[in-house]
Amino acid sequence: MKQKPIKQLALAILAMLALIVILLPAPSGAVSMGDEAAKLFQAKCSKCHGVDGSGTAMGKKLKAPDLRSDAVQKLSDDELFQAIAKGKKAFHKFGTKLSEEQIRQLVHHVRQLAKKK
Repeated sequence: MKQKPIKQLALAILAMLALIVILLPAPSGAVSMGDEAAKLFQAKCSKCHGVDGSGTAMGKKLKAPDLRSDAVQKLSDDELFQAIAKGKKAFHKFGTKLSEEQIRQLVHHVRQLAKKK
């Protein structure tokens, strides 16, 4: 009979610890996934797609799409992942240069670009 209150107390303590971890500010040296994705996008994609995803002069010559467009944004995450990993037409293949996690970060970043349009 006494085990039920102990289990409830343990669960309450775990819940409080989880809440503390969530609410604590990130260490000053920590970088969020959004920051990492933005840096990765800047390094690997912005030459053609521009920092905001709208495309550069060179990118437009290569027919790089505006990543904020409805045509790109209607693609599923998996379709975007495959396009980044395997390339399309003049678009580079990044599957051998980037990890799966990095490609997923880029997919997330492309989604964020549309929200800033």
